[in-house]
Amino acid sequence: MTDQEPTITDMKALIRAGLRCPYCENPTQLVDSEIIYGQGRDYGRKFYLCAPCKAWVGCHKGTDRALGRLADEQLRKLKIDAHACFDSLWKRKVDRGALWSEARSAAYAWLSSAMNIHPDECHIGMFGPEDCQRVIDLCLPWIK
Repeated sequence: MTDQEPTITDMKALIRAGLRCPYCENPTQLVDSEIIYGQGRDYGRKFYLCAPCKAWVGCHKGTDRALGRLADEQLRKLKIDAHACFDSLWKRKVDRGALWSEARSAAYAWLSSAMNIHPDECHIGMFGPEDCQRVIDLCLPWIK
């Protein structure tokens, strides 16, 4: 390992992996859920945390693989709202008999096209505030 600063490409990869904070670009800590939610509230998963920025992201259960990028309080709320709007769309298809995986994949294909981003980059967990708001704006007309 070298003492060189990461390149922009490296930094993006580190941020996407939860290893660097997107706000201050400092390294994050891998912590237990009790650190995030308080003593006695262990949800059996790890989180990447940037304590100075009060930003965190959960990991896939049983792994240290981040579910997305770190989010501060504002972005966490936007992600929750974006998922609520987006998930209500594809879950309607499931309610009508579609397979969960097919309905969700089709919805993400629609979203990536509507947002004009590559399908591999289309994941609410990786979005910043502007993209989360775009998800909400795109989905609201369909859920009203």
